[in-house]
Amino acid sequence: MNPTKNSLDSQRSLVFITAEYPFGNQETFIENEISLLADAFDHVIVLPKSSLGRPRTMPPNCSIGRPYGPRSASIGNNHLLSEWLQTRGHFGKGKIAYRSWQGVGKRLTQIMDSTEDITGELLYYSYWLDEGAIAIAHLAKRVGSSAISRAHGWDVYPKRHPFKYLPFRRFLASSGIKVCPISMHGEEALRAQGFTNLHLYYLGTPASKKMETTDKPNTKTLVSISSIIELKRVQRIAEIFLKLYQQDNTWRWHHFGDGPLEAGVKEWLDKSGAEGYSFHGRQSNETVHQWLSENTKNTIFINQSTTEGLPVSMMEAMSVGIPCVGTNVGGVSEIIEDGNNGLLHDDDLSVETVAHLIQALDEDLLHAMAENAKNTWQNKFNAEKNYMAFLKQFA
Repeated sequence: MNPTKNSLDSQRSLVFITAEYPFGNQETFIENEISLLADAFDHVIVLPKSSLGRPRTMPPNCSIGRPYGPRSASIGNNHLLSEWLQTRGHFGKGKIAYRSWQGVGKRLTQIMDSTEDITGELLYYSYWLDEGAIAIAHLAKRVGSSAISRAHGWDVYPKRHPFKYLPFRRFLASSGIKVCPISMHGEEALRAQGFTNLHLYYLGTPASKKMETTDKPNTKTLVSISSIIELKRVQRIAEIFLKLYQQDNTWRWHHFGDGPLEAGVKEWLDKSGAEGYSFHGRQSNETVHQWLSENTKNTIFINQSTTEGLPVSMMEAMSVGIPCVGTNVGGVSEIIEDGNNGLLHDDDLSVETVAHLIQALDEDLLHAMAENAKNTWQNKFNAEKNYMAFLKQFA
């Protein structure tokens, strides 16, 4: 939307709260959404919590607001005291709640400092159901505006956190904020926590550009995309690759992403005697998408996480016709249909069995799965369709 098109008093501005976007190299999936947000509003004020490094390019009517800093708005302690009572004197939970409430105050300060000169309608959108969502829920209630938050994975499931605890859930659930989980599994988890104002909207990825597929005679390829951290179990993917390679040395493995466990995985592979694997490090969305587009033939995407929301990387793979293998955790069963567009298995299935299931996929079956993967993306995870539907929540 052109900011010069409407008078200042009739303009619609969006406060968009992120963890670090447009800075850093996380939240890459926001890049699929930001242009549509820019088209829908006269002005988008992006408020990251972390602002290290050089920002990514955004549409011209998007700007970065004031930095998140040490100043904290005075918002009273009633909600904090109520939260402490709910934790029943649990010291660890009480400490988490106190730090979170401080973060809420800092977010409120950031929002108010960034919007003090804004006229016209102001709406609030937090990408995560965290302190940013608590802040806009509090603010929207006070000023009578609309507040919306997405909910993904780590911000949905308390079991991922120390003491299996996420603070201020009761406040959020009763605040009136619209919460938009990205999976049915997440929606069910939030409903169990007392949330009722829930609206399911899948994320999505853009349509792929037609590219020449790299000819890979007599090779089969595993590809994985994730941080190399404990819950992503990249070491397990390495073990599956080794089993495949030992049976058929035409197998190759490409991994995109980095992390603290990378050196250990590489050292283990070096000692294993396997060849044909490549660690590409953290790459841009565009680079990864291009690689996937050019390497669709006899390629299988693999994810072995112990917990997930609904992986955008799987959407990327399916958009170009790459079948997926993954663990039945979180919302993964909402994208992988076992035997149709990939393989879905229990997260404790043995490495040997997973490798055997993959090895058993012949070329005809892979081709059929590839076509079904494209159809899954078109029907459920097309970014333009999904984000346009989501934007109606701001109407």
